[in-house]
Amino acid sequence: MGTKTVIYDFGANIGGNLGYYLEKADRVVAVEANPALCRAIEERFADEVAAGRLAIENVVVVAERSLTETPFFVHRAETVLSQLPRPSPRRADEFTEVVLPARHVVDIVARYGPPHYIKIDIEHSDAVILRELLAHGITPDYISAEAHDVDVFRALIALGDYKAFKLVDGATVQDVFAAHEIATRGGRKPHSFARHSAGPFGNDLPGPWLDTATMTGLLGQVGLGWKDIHASRVDEPGQRSPAPPTSGTVGHPSAAARAQVAPPRHGVLRGEALVLADPLLFMTASGQPIVSPGIDRSAQLRSPEQFRHDAHAARSLPEIVHDEPALILSCTWDAAFFHFLYDALGKLAVAALHGITPTDHAVYFNAVFPWQFDALRQLGVNPRSLAGGVVHRFKRGVIPTYPCIAGNRPTEESVRFLRRLRDPAADLLPARKLYVSRGAVCRGRMLENETEIFGRCFQPRGYELINPGTLSFDDQRTLFSAATHIAGPHGAAFSLLCLGRLPLSVIELHSPHYHATCFRDAAGALGASYGAVNARSWSFQPPHWNDNFTLDAGALADWLATLPPGMT
Repeated sequence: MGTKTVIYDFGANIGGNLGYYLEKADRVVAVEANPALCRAIEERFADEVAAGRLAIENVVVVAERSLTETPFFVHRAETVLSQLPRPSPRRADEFTEVVLPARHVVDIVARYGPPHYIKIDIEHSDAVILRELLAHGITPDYISAEAHDVDVFRALIALGDYKAFKLVDGATVQDVFAAHEIATRGGRKPHSFARHSAGPFGNDLPGPWLDTATMTGLLGQVGLGWKDIHASRVDEPGQRSPAPPTSGTVGHPSAAARAQVAPPRHGVLRGEALVLADPLLFMTASGQPIVSPGIDRSAQLRSPEQFRHDAHAARSLPEIVHDEPALILSCTWDAAFFHFLYDALGKLAVAALHGITPTDHAVYFNAVFPWQFDALRQLGVNPRSLAGGVVHRFKRGVIPTYPCIAGNRPTEESVRFLRRLRDPAADLLPARKLYVSRGAVCRGRMLENETEIFGRCFQPRGYELINPGTLSFDDQRTLFSAATHIAGPHGAAFSLLCLGRLPLSVIELHSPHYHATCFRDAAGALGASYGAVNARSWSFQPPHWNDNFTLDAGALADWLATLPPGMT
């Protein structure tokens, strides 16, 4: 018998990766600290466990052999946020502390055999566990770890001597790798990866393998955060993943390949639907959930069991029947400027592409802030809020859809549509250079030495500092419509860059603990120039995505001086 292929999933969570790994290996080892999640995995994969193809290690994986048990902190709302390090005092009430068995990571590998692939996704501990594996000479053909910390990349190079890399954006896995073709022991087949899964690995990932220098440059461009660095010992930089077969079985192009040759997919759902308020939840008249990507955030966060529970509970609620057609928009994160504009209002762009205008249908939306109603009215929409605690039955409904939550990847169609919000009078005003502060009303992710940064790096270049949170929506609309340059820390007001005067330049300052590409993508869809700087972290405490940060003013000034003329 040949050597068995073993895959290790360190941080298995709900088991979203295991079905895929079982297609790829003789044996899969799922390591998860949360006992409730391990029980769910065991129930879901009972046959594979019984056959010995799946082993479940219900332990906290650690780098210290002396530990046999340890406190672990289970997040009360999001299982993916549970962690080994003690949370900061201001976040302590988000977690439940439990004492769980602990096992040294190397002992786990010694028990089950040499790995073909190791996936590491352990909140705040990826770099520690990775270093422990590599220091003990455990260097599988393929390995990946979440890169909130640059030490992950450093360890792969210095301790593992890996030279071929790829990068996966965790926020878009379910969209980029929908019906993605994978190689299995039984041949090639399509596989759809769920939200919060790690996605494919090895040569199931599209594109060429990158050398160390190219990967370093890519990380500098896109930043760290919810991204997995993949490394290979068996592939060479520049080598591409094998192409799907052109004869024999029928091959289906992956979502990533389709995206390179076709515009983003979109559509509308028509027909009879039920809508539950607080939050909005779309179902067919028979009570089945409408699960289509991009319809509604609540739909993407609910399990089928929750859908069935909500549908059953709805039977006891009072009901309102609407005879007129309804163009239904929703955005459950309705307090977020960006998600409102590019998710909810972006769906109006999809409707327009299908010949549906806001005046054709009544529009129902769970808007709660005055600026949201101002934006809708500027687009010719007269929104109606839904009454809570009742079932709204629409005899004829139209729901615009996206292939993903639009706010995570703005489309050219949505950006073009949103430019209808521009104030035409702003073109008669002098051009503005705006430095956008997160101060005044925002909490978290604030640039603590902003006065120094603005005074030294931006004010001398003609920028004016604005606090959008103190301005009305109309005032913000006029300001951004006149702007040729927009700079500042990552924040909601950047959403209005889509209104800027072309040619437009955008410079974004990022926290080391939080890096989102949404504004980069919005700038790209608009055709604007874009640059970003990531702060360095000096904190020895586990970072939180909403932590404040500082920037080195001298280093930033030097970087700005290297940008092309006109960019600043």
